[in-house]
Amino acid sequence: MALMFLLQGGTMFQPARAQEGLPPLPGEARPICGEIVSQIPFKIYGSVMTDIAGTREGTDVRHKSTFSIAPQERLKICSSGPFFEGQRVELTLKTMFPVFSCRTKIDREIRLSATPKKEGGYTYTATCF
Repeated sequence: MALMFLLQGGTMFQPARAQEGLPPLPGEARPICGEIVSQIPFKIYGSVMTDIAGTREGTDVRHKSTFSIAPQERLKICSSGPFFEGQRVELTLKTMFPVFSCRTKIDREIRLSATPKKEGGYTYTATCF
């Protein structure tokens, strides 16, 4: 039930429960993977977040991983949930504050883009499914 990023160096962040020696929760056995590809002409920051899951202590938690991605860079992302409806995660793009958000499946390529506005700034989008 954790979010994992495979970074260029090849390091994958393992699910927290596995690191603690705890058994996986339902749906945690096989992660779903895809790629985030930036078509934005500058570095952009973002996060990917799962739905809320319960813990042994009875508190609600969710998994959130942040990233930065350069122009034309590809970032492999994997999650074993818990997912929002339709096996989706929340994708958010940020500059100084959130500028775009959607719920998307991660079993495919997700392209990030930014279109310049006439009045200045950008309109940010991603291929969310």
